[in-house]
Amino acid sequence: MNDGATPLSNRAIEALVRKYTKAFKSNKSMSPHKLRHAYGTNLMEQSGDIHLLMTQLGHTSTTKAGCPLYKP
Repeated sequence: MNDGATPLSNRAIEALVRKYTKAFKSNKSMSPHKLRHAYGTNLMEQSGDIHLLMTQLGHTSTTKAGCPLYKP
């Protein structure tokens, strides 16, 4: 799908998510956004480090306004 030198398009990522969701015979609806959210939630639960979370998800601003924080 990709030569490895160029970023995947949004459509290509959506196609991969559909492909692997189907391959795992999951009847749940899945999207790239849901995977990103699940990853972020898991990372926050495991590390508790908001700066790590923001770095991993590609956020450049360190402002916490509007960012719902995980509360154990």
